[in-house]
Amino acid sequence: MVTRKNRDRILKWVADDVPIRWIAKNTGLTVSEVELIVAQEERKAWEAQE
Repeated sequence: MVTRKNRDRILKWVADDVPIRWIAKNTGLTVSEVELIVAQEERKAWEAQE
């Protein structure tokens, strides 16, 4: 389970071009979980534009 605070932190790191493997290692998540979080947020942003 990822809290909103952690999700926001992960998205900030991604925006700052921090490697996903580093994010996964330092949050205790897998690379796939981090990629899923990013994909979900990108989809939300894309849907909001429509």
